[in-house]
Amino acid sequence: MGTWSVGIMGNDLAMDLMEDYKAAFASLSPNKAVEKLDKENENLLDDDEIFEYYYSLALFMWKHGILTSKVKERALDWIDNKRGLERFIEAGESVLKDRNAVLQRFKTKLNSPMPIKKKIALEEDEDYDEYCD
Repeated sequence: MGTWSVGIMGNDLAMDLMEDYKAAFASLSPNKAVEKLDKENENLLDDDEIFEYYYSLALFMWKHGILTSKVKERALDWIDNKRGLERFIEAGESVLKDRNAVLQRFKTKLNSPMPIKKKIALEEDEDYDEYCD
């Protein structure tokens, strides 16, 4: 997986998954969509990529006003327990500090009120630039 920044969307996996998220949530309820996506991405469960999957999923769902308690709690638990930081530790102290700062801002966002529920369209082109740095 290519990683170009410490941001939630600063890696290939998170960006690639956006189309999968749109397809799943455009046609299924949030709980069913998460169930389907978890099953499709179960091969990530033993890899550090699972954190990128869940963080980007939580962000997508929060932005669309459909964040479930299950996804929110898992993302918050991982942030609080500093899970999924291996590649950032390897990159050095400065990068790790930046990633932790991003995760703390993300935690604040997840705990803030969600936007009003939005209809998800497959052709929708979303701006995630603020989450890439």
